[in-house]
Amino acid sequence: MNAEKTMETEEFKRCAAFHGHVCPGLSIGFRAAKAGMRYLQAMRAEDEELVAVVETDACSADAVQVLTGCTFGKGNFIYKDYGKMVGEGRRKGSAAFPGSAFQAQLRYPGNAREGTLRRPGGEAGTSRRGSD
Repeated sequence: MNAEKTMETEEFKRCAAFHGHVCPGLSIGFRAAKAGMRYLQAMRAEDEELVAVVETDACSADAVQVLTGCTFGKGNFIYKDYGKMVGEGRRKGSAAFPGSAFQAQLRYPGNAREGTLRRPGGEAGTSRRGSD
């Protein structure tokens, strides 16, 4: 999906309304959260079924909150002040099952179009632009 089509989706519009403006960071968080939710085969959390961990307090974190339904108030949105564009997610109570957790990273060196989804402590799969 190209940027214009992405920005026209209701999900992206909800993220922009929550965040207050459209910016590259919001787009990065949107793509990471969408890829992670797809990887986990999960729906937006109504309660505490999912846990999201972000390592930055920048714009991308707002998209993660909106798309995953994870919030500080529910205790399933965790912020670690590492200043990285990295996020993690898992289904609560299912860490022992394959596909129940992921880590999303934005990597610039080598190829600006690449990012990775990785099981914590496990193998990585590359996600290229256009495949998500």
